[in-house]
Amino acid sequence: MSQPLPLWRRLPALFFSLAWMLGMVVAAWWPRPWTVWLAVAGCGGVWLGVTARLRGSQRTTWTWMQAWGPLVGWTLLFAGLGAARWAWAHRPDPLVDALRTRAQEEAYVRVVGRVARPPRWKGDRLQVVVALRYLREPPEDEAQPVRGRVLASWPREKAPDLAYGDVVTLRGRLQTPPVWGTFDYRAYLARRGVYALMYAPRAGVLERNRGALLLTWIYRLRARAHHLLRQLWPDPEAGFFAGVLLGLDDDIPDHVYDAFRDTGTAHVIVISGFNIAVLAALGLNVLGRFMRWERAALLTVGLIGGYTVLVGADPAVVRAAIMGGLGLLARYLGRRQHGLTTLAVSAGLMAAVWPDVLWDVAFQLSFAATLGLILYGQVLVEGFERWVARWLPQNWARRISGPVGEFFLLTLAAQWATLPVVVWHFRRISLISPVANLLVLPAQTPLMVIGGLALVVSGIWRPLGEVLAWMAWPWAAYTIRVAETLARVPWASVAVERTWVLLIHGGLWVWLEGRRFWPRLPVSLPAPSRWAWIAGLWALNAVLWNRVVHRPDGRLHLWMYPSASSYALLIRTPGGRYLLVNGGVEGPRLTDALGRRLGEQHTLDWWIVASVEEADVTGLLAAWDRYPPQRVLWLPRGPGSYAARRLRRWLTKARTPIDTLSPGGWLDLGAGGRLEVHATTDGGSALRLSWQRFTLPLRFGDVPNPEARDTAAKPEVPFPLHALPGLTESISTRAGPITEIHLVTDGREVWLTVHSP
Repeated sequence: MSQPLPLWRRLPALFFSLAWMLGMVVAAWWPRPWTVWLAVAGCGGVWLGVTARLRGSQRTTWTWMQAWGPLVGWTLLFAGLGAARWAWAHRPDPLVDALRTRAQEEAYVRVVGRVARPPRWKGDRLQVVVALRYLREPPEDEAQPVRGRVLASWPREKAPDLAYGDVVTLRGRLQTPPVWGTFDYRAYLARRGVYALMYAPRAGVLERNRGALLLTWIYRLRARAHHLLRQLWPDPEAGFFAGVLLGLDDDIPDHVYDAFRDTGTAHVIVISGFNIAVLAALGLNVLGRFMRWERAALLTVGLIGGYTVLVGADPAVVRAAIMGGLGLLARYLGRRQHGLTTLAVSAGLMAAVWPDVLWDVAFQLSFAATLGLILYGQVLVEGFERWVARWLPQNWARRISGPVGEFFLLTLAAQWATLPVVVWHFRRISLISPVANLLVLPAQTPLMVIGGLALVVSGIWRPLGEVLAWMAWPWAAYTIRVAETLARVPWASVAVERTWVLLIHGGLWVWLEGRRFWPRLPVSLPAPSRWAWIAGLWALNAVLWNRVVHRPDGRLHLWMYPSASSYALLIRTPGGRYLLVNGGVEGPRLTDALGRRLGEQHTLDWWIVASVEEADVTGLLAAWDRYPPQRVLWLPRGPGSYAARRLRRWLTKARTPIDTLSPGGWLDLGAGGRLEVHATTDGGSALRLSWQRFTLPLRFGDVPNPEARDTAAKPEVPFPLHALPGLTESISTRAGPITEIHLVTDGREVWLTVHSP
């Protein structure tokens, strides 16, 4: 009777991939020249030859040597090659060292390079990664070749117009990336080839569109899709869809992102394996109706690859794409897919191309989550089904275990596996995460499918795309509101001591691994049923209620959004007209506030530019193309700051009518309401808002205000108290910072609501 093959012979790709990655980890922990590691790999090859000769010449059977002897040789071979690959990628480079040295010296330089990635907005700052070619250091001004990338950033009012592939020159001071507490920002950027920072350098464009043609076309397609997406949905739902569909999280306000992080649901706003699984299922189901399965599978693999590049090819997305492609390839070749092998091979291939990926947090989270699904997903679902079958018939137990497993048990398995990564890097855990995921995960499939269809169809026929967009909107709005509500629950997220948590988790993991777990069953999209009709009616109901909430109610509404030195004011007249007075808060916060208040409306009736100081105009630079005005009332007489001049150029280029009013003039708000101009200067203006018996004086910029009250006694109010005469006492008693003040009046009585984070 023949002996069964050892485990490593039955799963060679799994063990060889693990050996490859183990070699990289050893090389990072114990740095040695790449030639040394090649010698280790050579020793492994020699050992394989020796064991082969021993097996061929032995007169007696060495069972252990025959079964496990070659494993030592293969492990040394692949581990040595992996270590050599890591050492080669991190070999000393004089051109990179020259850039690092200048950054440590904070030298003032002029550099020439090419924009390596599409510029991205982080709050109110534009970030551009430039791959450098030359460096000149005044006064010698001699060109010195360098290698590496620099991360340049500008405030919104000074941001240049750059795009991927542009050859640019930057003049400014180089700086070394900082280290913030437990977060090593310097190492984080170095893994992406960025070794220096430049803040607000002087920029010039030498050549345009010098990037790869295919990438240029893909990035332009993504930019066009992003612009279309902003027009389809209001904020913050537009930012949510940008993250889910395009992998762009720049439009998600910090407080919304923090809510998802604190509730353990941040994985739903990034591209992950769930997105790839939905895309693969859709591709196979749709293409399979028109062609043979083999061709549909190959086209689906191409579709997954194109989508991966479109959304930025982040490590988590690439890992999911490779696993999806290998799974389809296995079915195409008639082979059974083994989950652990597919996961290990995917990680090994990524590490071969980008050795530092093993230290990327997003990759670690994605890898751990997938590992948890493979090891524990099916076991938990089957165990739950057997437990339910004790009291209910088998068919009922199967029906119940399906949704419970998909939306709760599988998530629990993924969170259990990612717990060490989360604790190690963030030192926090979310106690409310199981409940939050149970509530939000059922909405993600219709959100992705309908939202993706809306985006694609809108590029072909806009009216139909808008209909689909408002069918998808309730799912995103529901997800965001659930995350924000649960994030306010006490103890939703707590800080932990990572040593004890990791020790307990490791002990439980060893105990659980006493049994052998195998891959879970493949996931397919549920067939349409009466639940689809119920979900559709629920979405329609949410859209209708959204319209009811944003209907005019015959009252005057004011929303004030304060910042450290200014504020923005949104006015809704009794007849439903919207006016935005200044933009004295950061751009993402302003667009998020406008999206929540305007609903499906994407334009404002009026913009009132009451001050041209930089702090009062910055937010408008982010909102002008998202929520453009039909008309603009420009009150200050002077040109103002650079940001104000830039805003006026943009409005003029968009052919937006710009009006002016002299002191004594007024703007009719309807139903007897007025916005009167009391005084104007070169930099600001004084206004008075009145409706029936309600009057509110407003002042922006450097205009003196005789009605201003002394604010020295109440410094906790983060914007001028004279904006709310007679109501400041109720505000000043509020503890903590103020994010929004909502004032409602019927012309006689006033209701005030103050919101804090």
